[in-house]
Amino acid sequence: MQMAFITPKLKRLCNSSSRLRKKFGSEIAERVQALLILMDRANSLHSLVSSPYLHFTIIQLDEHSCYRIGRNDFGQIQFEAQNINQTYVKDISAVTILRVARTIQ
Repeated sequence: MQMAFITPKLKRLCNSSSRLRKKFGSEIAERVQALLILMDRANSLHSLVSSPYLHFTIIQLDEHSCYRIGRNDFGQIQFEAQNINQTYVKDISAVTILRVARTIQ
């Protein structure tokens, strides 16, 4: 999947293992990096959703949906489709990373 980041600061954080470790600790940093790699290698959001190893959640915000992968307290990534008119996960092949955290509320 193509990935963009909502801010340059978030992009720097996600592209630096040392920054991730400093912010979240080694365990969460490794999990977030693994999730980012999975997202990067996926053809579409559908291939992530169908993975039995990922916890996937759809969050309804205003008129469009956001998505979250990862487990609480183990690192999570929140993102949205770059084209907000795409509503079916099989069609989504480009996303914008909105947030990375230990747990996203």
